[in-house]
Parts: sequence; structure tokens; C-alpha cells
Amino acid sequence: MLKNLSASSVWVLILFVLISQFSCRDTKYSQGRSLYETNCQNCHLQDFKGLGKNIPGLTNSFKNNFNAELSMCIIHNGRMDDNAMLPMPSFKELSDVEFHNLINFLNEKVGSSQTYSLTDISKIRLKCTVE
Repeated sequence: MLKNLSASSVWVLILFVLISQFSCRDTKYSQGRSLYETNCQNCHLQDFKGLGKNIPGLTNSFKNNFNAELSMCIIHNGRMDDNAMLPMPSFKELSDVEFHNLINFLNEKVGSSQTYSLTDISKIRLKCTVE
């Protein structure tokens, strides 16, 4: 079968394989990336460092002592003025799948090896409901 392929067909096939490999590389949590860029990046910045004490960076929170429950609840409920920090809006409208992708995207980008399953995320969010 391979004997019948022309040299140009082989090159097209090789090119297709290479493009497929490189185009799929950074898409593990692409929805999380998109959510971050749309909802978080304006305040926490592209490098996740925030704006000093007014808007905390995410690098230390996620890499060193990441508390999934606390972080999820802050994303879910928002945060009012706390020690000169600017208020953070609530993102209750995000689904569990969106939360899952966002949290795991952040973990991956700040160098944490910790990942959370969708079940873990769902359980944590249930604890975040403000009455």
C-alpha cells in the first residue's frame, strides 16, 4: 500500500501529523484559559501576578499553599473589600465543568502538579453556597 503513495502524498501526510501534534499541544484546559482571559486576566493580569495588595496575585496562592475550597468559594461567591483589596465579583453562573477547567488551568500555569476531578470540584462548590 505504501508503495503506491507518491512522494508529495508522503509529505502531505507527514505535514498533517506534525500540524496535528503541535495544534493540540496546549489545549488540555483551553476552556479554562478562555475563562481566565475573559473574566480574570483584566485584574489578575496575564502573568497571574495581580496588582499588589489591591488585587492579589494567583501564583503564590495556587503554587505554594493552594486551598481549593477557599479559592473555589471566592470564585463562586466573590469577595468584598478585605484588607484594602478591591472587591471581586461572583462567578456563580459558571458550571462545574467550567470551574473544573479554570481551576486546573490555573494550577497548570502556575506550576502546581495538583489537579482536581470534576467530582472534587462539584463537592467543593456545594460547600460554597451562601445562604
